[in-house]
Amino acid sequence: MSELPLDNHPENINRFERFSELVGIQIEDPDARVNAITNTDADTFLDGLSVANGLLQGKDRFQRWQGESANAQVKSLLLGTDIEPPENSHELFKEFYKRFQDELEPTPEGLQKSAVEMYFAIIGSHLFDDGNGRLARAAYYLIKDGALPEQQSDILERSDEIVHAATAVNSGTIGVLLEREGIEYEFVNEFAADENQSDEDGIFVDGGFTQQLKYIAARRVMLQNNTWPTTPPATVALKNWPDSRKAEFHNEYADVRQDWLNEFINYSGNYAPALSELIEHKQVEEPLARTVMLMERFRAEDIFKTPERSKAFLDSLDFNDFKRWLSFVNGMERDIPRTERGFREGSVVESESSLLGNEIEYQPPHQKQREMLMEMAFNKAKSLEDPELAGLTLGFAINAIHPYPDGNGRTARIVTALLSRGYDGSDEAKRYYSNLLENQKGREVINPNPAVHNVDRKIANDLREVVSEKSGYTDISKMPRYVSNGYGDAMAGELTSQDLVVAENISDTARRNLDLVLRDGQFTPLAIMKAFPPKRIEQYLKTTKSANAYIDGDEFVESLSEDEITDLAKASIVVKASYVKRLIEFSDRADVDEIVNSYR
Repeated sequence: MSELPLDNHPENINRFERFSELVGIQIEDPDARVNAITNTDADTFLDGLSVANGLLQGKDRFQRWQGESANAQVKSLLLGTDIEPPENSHELFKEFYKRFQDELEPTPEGLQKSAVEMYFAIIGSHLFDDGNGRLARAAYYLIKDGALPEQQSDILERSDEIVHAATAVNSGTIGVLLEREGIEYEFVNEFAADENQSDEDGIFVDGGFTQQLKYIAARRVMLQNNTWPTTPPATVALKNWPDSRKAEFHNEYADVRQDWLNEFINYSGNYAPALSELIEHKQVEEPLARTVMLMERFRAEDIFKTPERSKAFLDSLDFNDFKRWLSFVNGMERDIPRTERGFREGSVVESESSLLGNEIEYQPPHQKQREMLMEMAFNKAKSLEDPELAGLTLGFAINAIHPYPDGNGRTARIVTALLSRGYDGSDEAKRYYSNLLENQKGREVINPNPAVHNVDRKIANDLREVVSEKSGYTDISKMPRYVSNGYGDAMAGELTSQDLVVAENISDTARRNLDLVLRDGQFTPLAIMKAFPPKRIEQYLKTTKSANAYIDGDEFVESLSEDEITDLAKASIVVKASYVKRLIEFSDRADVDEIVNSYR
């Protein structure tokens, strides 16, 4: 092949027509197309691809494929990690091509599956320094349809959907390889490592696909030398290995990369319909395709097939495992890398509650309490025999605790649905979870938000009785229901801590704390009642026409001292934690059946 001449072509050539001509499969009739591919040997096909690749890159003069490794890396834009193709990827591609020819069927389903496998074979083999993605997309369309798409942008542009497809197949492939090695991969294995040490030092961590492959290679070497421990280590380091052992590792790593490419192609064929939608970035069907891949990444059909199996999985975890799994679910459905996953300090949450009001904001519990409350919810869910009750307990808790900056509602819905319904991989289940993951539509499918069916109202009213009794508020007419204003002449919806009508000597920190308390809907008067006795606020009480008491915020806020604001902020933290604790224990309530039925 290296003796073939340079291929010259005029500048005005239609490169897409020339591409079709070179690969020789622009044939509409499926039987004729299959026959043409079957009669084209691997070297001829690769030769055509090499010229086509130059054409698709817009080159006027280029060399044909030389059968040499491009030393490139397959990048995952989503996770920011790379995988090095095998050094003999061109030979592996030829082996794939022979199987591809043998299995090619002239049916729509058969051509779709083969087209998807060819797409992933090209991007996985990475035969060229550049243009592999465009080449793979063009080959996909010709094999599947016998024609290139009318919109050439479908080939030239790398869409978000295509990134989802590659990342999902990579993730699933890694899972298969790890399980094949006997490494538990039920939900997520985070092989933690010291990030201060470079990858060259031999650190293998779950944060990247390459590191996972190296972990497998290191394990094989350690097994051969009888040094692999009974419990798989979280970290494998080569830094202190002798040179001879490192040489063994590099040889094994080369074999692992070959295993990866073969499984990468095989895995894609198993999910051809969903991947086909992503490659063609069909906007209408993309959520379903993405859901299929997402549930595969969760190992949902294996682990959560029925509610009983879902509950058994939950019971098998300790809290640290659960926290990692929950962050994994949240991170995957938000498409964020592992390094950004985990509990984070969140902001206010818009309420759907009649208790809090349509334009009132809900403050999650204090950041320092969120993990403690989440552990309480986890332990409560484990103690319950009914998977549905366990799911709703966790769903309520995730919504109320709000452990993540985003995606808390979707995460709560996924967890609740997996425990109460399971996932059997059927078309019905795929549609159900696809709808569930959309923000607006998902709330109509299942919504474990305690505000929706007034569960929060019931619990807040119970809490009001406790707070009022302990704080001496025996006169119902003097129990404030809300705080009116407190922000002077600020425009509604544009309130800031600097707009508060506090005394001049109040610090900025106190202003911010007070602002958070006042924005907490009807939890605000609960915090005030806990922080101050009735006599402290009675002069600021007003009464509505319906005889409900409220606090005149403009007058009350101005009267607060720095120490009183501190006490109020502390009281607010306690009240919110008490509310969430009562919410977690909802299954002990007398009206538990009514609550569960309302969420069905």
